[in-house]
Amino acid sequence: RFPVLPSEQHSYIAGTCDMGGLSERLPVVIPFEPERTSLASLRVPIEVKTVDGMQRRTSLFQELLAMMVDLPNPHGWPTASKLTYRFGVWPDETYDESDPGTTPKIVPAASEADLVSKWIPRPLDFDLILVPQAQVDANDVCTLVSAAAAAAQEGFIQPPPPPS
Repeated sequence: RFPVLPSEQHSYIAGTCDMGGLSERLPVVIPFEPERTSLASLRVPIEVKTVDGMQRRTSLFQELLAMMVDLPNPHGWPTASKLTYRFGVWPDETYDESDPGTTPKIVPAASEADLVSKWIPRPLDFDLILVPQAQVDANDVCTLVSAAAAAAQEGFIQPPPPPS
C-alpha cells in the first residue's frame, strides 16, 4: 500500500518494482563555504540528515544507492566497493556544448581532503558530480558512458525504439 502510486514516485521507493528509471538530477543544494570546506567533509550532508533526533539517509543518497546496486560492474570491484561513490568534476567549462561521450574528471581519493574551491572554483556555476565506484577504472577514469554502451550491447539496457 502506497500513499502515492509507485509509478509516480522514484523506483527505489517501490523496492524491486520496475516502475521506471531514476531521476537524472535531484534539486539538492548543500550549503557550504568552498574556501573552508573539504570535499571529504561534504560526504556527511550528502549521505545523512538529522530528523527528530535520528540520523536518516538523504533522498539523494537513497537514490544513489539504488542506482549503484543495479549498475554493471565492468571493472570487477568488490561488492562493498560497488556501493561507494567518487567525486567528479566536469573537465571543462562548456558543459552544454561538450561531446556526448565526455565523462567527468574523477577527483583522486587522496585529494578529497582538498578544499572544494580547488576543484570547483565557481561552485554556483558548476556541479559536484557523484560517480559510482563501479563506473571508475583502476586509473581513476570514469567509464560511465562506455559501461552504459556495453550494457546496452549485452541487453541490460534496452535502446529506445527507432523513430517511426
